[in-house]
Amino acid sequence: MKAHGPFRLAICLGIGVVAASITWVGQPPGSDWDEIWYTSRGLLRSEDPYAVGDSLHAAGWRYPLIYPGTAVVLAAPLAVLPLRASQSAWNGLGSAGVAWVLTAQGLWGLMALGSAAFLHALLVVQWSPLLVAGLTAPWLGFVWAAKPTIGAALFVGWPSKQAFIGGVLLVLVSLAVIPDWPVKMWAGLWSAPHLIPIVARPGGALLLLALLRWRQPAARMLAVLALVPHTTTPYEMLPLFLIPRTPREMALLTLLSQVAFGLATTLRPGDLHQRLAETTAGQWPFWMGLVYFPALVMVLRLWPARSGRHWLVEKLP
Repeated sequence: MKAHGPFRLAICLGIGVVAASITWVGQPPGSDWDEIWYTSRGLLRSEDPYAVGDSLHAAGWRYPLIYPGTAVVLAAPLAVLPLRASQSAWNGLGSAGVAWVLTAQGLWGLMALGSAAFLHALLVVQWSPLLVAGLTAPWLGFVWAAKPTIGAALFVGWPSKQAFIGGVLLVLVSLAVIPDWPVKMWAGLWSAPHLIPIVARPGGALLLLALLRWRQPAARMLAVLALVPHTTTPYEMLPLFLIPRTPREMALLTLLSQVAFGLATTLRPGDLHQRLAETTAGQWPFWMGLVYFPALVMVLRLWPARSGRHWLVEKLP
């Protein structure tokens, strides 16, 4: 079923309101957003956000601030809100944007909202919905500079001059207000052993086969996702739901993500908060076999003659 104009907009806004309401009522546990909120508020008080992150780490937070200064600057407008309100607004904006992108082909794209990837991102107030929402319009791609690992994969898949210029401007603004953030971020990354590229995990190099369809935007995205270091938890897999081209493919990938989540948490339970590196390593085979590999197959099924365009390219404004 196709959705056009005001009807589609109303659906997406409604999804954003529902997501924000769920977040407000559910009071999510501590997440990366909480750290960004605290450090952004520090920036607004003219404090060093990385010093704020170090104090949080000393008080028991898992890691010091390992996000770039671009993330701190981007989050600053929402940091003026109380934490709970900012969490709700963050999830609401990201969810509405994701819904808009997913409905480019039709309402069946909303099946991805039932995936383990989206639900996990919603539960722990993560960045991936906002990053995917950056595809809503070319100029919104500047948000990718706030998380340049996943952002790089999306940019390589769907490059635009507007996104590049916006990202450069965000970097320049962040350097103006936090001049030494690249050095401090780099120092903090040594405390995050869970950030490794997928190609370093068992079977992960297979995803580079996506380059056989390199003209296809989703194939380029998948290949870069395999190369950039990031956490292979469910919320990081949300960009994979840009790959399905039919309702059947979307339903299959959504179902498989839930099966993978069930098996991973049942057969390889762990602690994603205190033992993140060990837990993601133990659960990786389920994600590779049931989510990443099927996504790769969907990419490789495209005939070379069809690889020059992607449905999202055709639907973007």
